[in-house]
Amino acid sequence: MSNSKLLTMARMAEAAERFSDMAKYMTKLAQQKNQFYVEERNMLSVAYKNLVGARRSSWRTCRGLGSAPGYYTGLNQECVSEMQKKIEREIEQLSNEVSTVAEQLLATNDGADNKVFYAKMIGDYSKYRAEILAPGTPARNKLASKATKFYEHALKASNALHAAHPTRLAVYLNYSTFLFDVANKSKEACDLAVKGFDAAIEQLDSMNQSYYKDSTLILGLIRDNLAIWRSRY
Repeated sequence: MSNSKLLTMARMAEAAERFSDMAKYMTKLAQQKNQFYVEERNMLSVAYKNLVGARRSSWRTCRGLGSAPGYYTGLNQECVSEMQKKIEREIEQLSNEVSTVAEQLLATNDGADNKVFYAKMIGDYSKYRAEILAPGTPARNKLASKATKFYEHALKASNALHAAHPTRLAVYLNYSTFLFDVANKSKEACDLAVKGFDAAIEQLDSMNQSYYKDSTLILGLIRDNLAIWRSRY
């Protein structure tokens, strides 16, 4: 299938909310061309974000059933456990798929924006895999180390971007969330979030107006996280 047809099919799949198909088309497109335009990399991200996001929500629901009075017993316990393991396998498979594509694109796409985007993506999906594993296990620790490595890569590369650029702010948002939720480093998470937030606010007025809406949205999320985190430690 030609590159143009793959992209068109991916757009149609997105419109029809067939994100599994969309992911397949975008993965195939990445295999056929090493350079992605901004629209293409965003479509890759949208496809897997929807697929993995839905499963992360399902996984949290399964965990929540364990605290439901009188529910998590007998056959229910067995079924909930089986469903949770099935979801975990799907999260692992999808995260591995997109991480492989992102690592390929990270190696073949130039420009700070691209480097930040793909490195953050690898960090994100390493985080998603780590968070469903038991704390302290070798597998979780290994994935946490990988997430840290790529978030640090993204953070360093983001120095070449405007302080209020949404791609840069997304790194501060997701990396700090990882530090708080997975790495259990509350102070480091808050310090990182404050650093990114303050630098962006200082230069927000000089930001390209086409990015302003996205930047302010992410700044709001960082601010909300800080309010919650500071109340917990």
